Parts: sequence; structure tokens; C-alpha cells
Amino acid sequence: MYLSFLYTRLLSLLLLAVGCCSTAQAKPTLGELTTLAVGPYVSDANSALRGPYQAGPLVVTQTYRNTSPVLQDSLAFTVQAFGPGYSQGLIQFFGALKGLGPNGGQDSFVLGDISLPGPGSYLVQTDVFVYDRARKEWLAGPSHVYWLLATTPTPLPVELVSFTAQAQADSVAISWQTASERNCFGFWLERSTDGLAFAPLHFTAGAGTTSTLRGYQVRDALPQLRTHYYRLRQVDVGGQQQYSPVVAVAPAKRAAPVATVYPSPASGQAHVTGAAGGTSVRLYDAAGRLSRQQCLDSEGLLDLCGLPASTYQVVIGEGASAQRLRLATY
Repeated sequence: MYLSFLYTRLLSLLLLAVGCCSTAQAKPTLGELTTLAVGPYVSDANSALRGPYQAGPLVVTQTYRNTSPVLQDSLAFTVQAFGPGYSQGLIQFFGALKGLGPNGGQDSFVLGDISLPGPGSYLVQTDVFVYDRARKEWLAGPSHVYWLLATTPTPLPVELVSFTAQAQADSVAISWQTASERNCFGFWLERSTDGLAFAPLHFTAGAGTTSTLRGYQVRDALPQLRTHYYRLRQVDVGGQQQYSPVVAVAPAKRAAPVATVYPSPASGQAHVTGAAGGTSVRLYDAAGRLSRQQCLDSEGLLDLCGLPASTYQVVIGEGASAQRLRLATY
């Protein structure tokens, strides 16, 4: 195998620390390397990692299982990535905070990050060294070679520029733009009340193949009584599908009804509109003194009997939403 200076240096240091590891004793069982993840690439049962090329940096995470009968609380990992004209190495040590219990203790170790120069085939080799406290020496643990295939990314059938949903008084306005489309049959707009289960709402035909900026709009007339979630399901002429990000829309805030009081001037009683039965109404005189307080009945009648002729401030409702009006009596 190709061994970089980094890997060779670590190996020599470990061997030096153990006095070249006496061969008089049989090597104990140490552990096994399982899943390797390099960014979005994850190894399968055949130790292969496949996916469209991503430039990186790509975080390298190695899963390791302790198969020995003793605690392993000092581990060292080396990672070597090789390709045509390319090599990159990582070294990482872990102490007691990442200790693994005996007979099956397992954990995932973040070893650093690498960047791949482009699409192609790569070999990624991971080696583990375990410190044996009984022997007071570093032992070479398992080594594993993985095959990473970074394929040339396939152009997306639709390049989505934006996807938005805006709550309005009695509907939701949904719009999206595409920078280009390739064999695009159309778009299904889907809606959900929990962000998990989506149902088709409206179909919009696509433009087929185009590199021109295009815009689409749909209006959902469903009353906004709760938060709703929307997404696009784009379908190409071959039946392949891809989904947009999900957008959430909260109910639009409705303006409070505007209250009125009439007639003005009034005598004996007045009528209040725009306020529900049971709403508190208070009348204050010109000096700011409370002259009368009552709750409206279902007809919105305001009792003025016994009030001196004057101009009053009428306060309808409570708190920040209270409305203030003027009413003259005679």
C-alpha cells in the first residue's frame, strides 16, 4: 500500500514507544472496524462508499467495536485516502472520554475531514492502535480498506431558484421560480398539517426543457385556521421525481373589527357595532372619571339613562385591543 509520511511517522512513534512490541506474547483480541462515513458517503456491507461527487471538506467518521475482554480507553486512529495523484492523511487520539467497554463496546469517532479533488475512485484505509495498560504498550489493532466511488453528479432536471408561501387574509399565495428545466413534465404542489404526511393539492404543467427563468403561482383558498406546510414534487417526463424544501405558513393575523357607536348625540340608549355580546364598555366624562360600566348584550345596546348631557369617551374592550370612541348625550 501507499504509505504517506504522516502514517509512517505515527507508526514509527508507536513502535518506538513499545520497544518494538515484544513477539514473545500472543497478540490479544482487540476490536473491529465497521461503518466508515466520509461526508455523505457511507460504507455498505461490501465496504464500498458510493455517491455523487462533493468537493468537501468531508467529515470522516469511523465506527469501531471493542471485542476484547478489557476496557479500551486509549485509542489512536490513522486514515489514509489515496487516488490518482492524490493522497491525504489524518491522525486522531482518543482518551478516557471515548473509552469503550469490553466485549462489544462500540462508538463512532470523528477523525477530521478530507477533500476529494474530483469524481473518481479512491481507497480509504483506516488503522487502529490500542494502548494495553496491562502490558504498558501500544498494540496494532485492526486495519481496513474501503473503496470510495465519487461519481460525476447528474444535472438536476429542475434548478429551483425559490419556493415561497405567503399567508393572506383568506388564502395562501404560493410561488416558485426555476432557472432551468430539463424534461420537466410538471409540479405537484402538496400540503400537510403536520409537516410529515403530505397530500396533492394542485398540479401545474412544466415547461419541458428550457434555460429561461420561469415563474409559477398557485393560490390555496383553504381558510388559514392553523399552520400548514407546503412542498413541490417535480415530475419529469420519465416519471422520476424530486422534492423541494418544505415551507411552513402560519395563519394570517386578522384585523380586529372596527367598533362604532351611534347615534351621536344620543339620549337614553345607543348602539355599539363591531363588538361581541359580553364585551366590557366604559364611559368616562371630560374629567376622566368613570361614569358608567356595563357589558354589552347580544344586540349591542348601551344604556345611557341617567347620564348628564355631555361628551364621553367610550372604551370598548380591554387592554391593548380596546377601542376608544367619542359619544355625546343630551
